[in-house]
Amino acid sequence: MGALWTFLRQRPSKASVRAETCRSVIVAREPKTGMADVSFNDWKISHKLAAGFALMALVIAGTGAATFHNMGRLTAARSSYSKSQDAITLATQAGFLLARQENSFRGYLIGLDPYYLERADVHRVNFGKTLDQLEALLAQEPEKLTQLAAARTAAEAWYIQVVKGGTALAANPMTYQDATDMLSLIHI
Repeated sequence: MGALWTFLRQRPSKASVRAETCRSVIVAREPKTGMADVSFNDWKISHKLAAGFALMALVIAGTGAATFHNMGRLTAARSSYSKSQDAITLATQAGFLLARQENSFRGYLIGLDPYYLERADVHRVNFGKTLDQLEALLAQEPEKLTQLAAARTAAEAWYIQVVKGGTALAANPMTYQDATDMLSLIHI
C-alpha cells in the first residue's frame, strides 16, 4: 500500500490539473501587442463605465444638435408663414379698398353728391398705401413685385377711365346714362 500511496502523490490531482489549465488559458488570453486582440470583456469596470458615459454624451450631443437645427428650420418656416399671412391680409385689404372706390363712385352716380367722390379719393389713397406696404413686404420676390406693379397700373387706369371719365359724363344729363353703363361694362 505504500507504493500505491507514493504513486498517487506523484500523480497531479484533479484540482491541480484544473488550476494549471486555467493558468494556461489566462496566459493565452493576455493581450499581445495590437489592439485587435483586446476584448470589451477584458476592460476594467471603470473603463466600461467611462465608455458607456462617453457614448451616452455623444448621443445626447447629437440629439441636441439635431433639435437645434430643426428649431432653426421651424423658426424660418414660422417667419415665412407669418410673412405670407401678412401679404394675404394686405392683398385682401387692397381688394376691399378697390371695391370701396367702385362703391363710392356708384354712390356718386345715384345721388350726384360730391361726398362720394371724396370717399373714392380717400379709398384710392388708402389703396396706394396698402400696395406700398405690400411692396415693402414682398421686396425679396421680384416676380410678385412685377404683378403688384401691373395691378397698381390697372387700378390707376380704371380710376382715370371710370371715376374721372364717369364723373365728367355724369355731370351732363345727356351723357349720364353712359356713365352708369360704364360700371356694368368694366369689372374690377
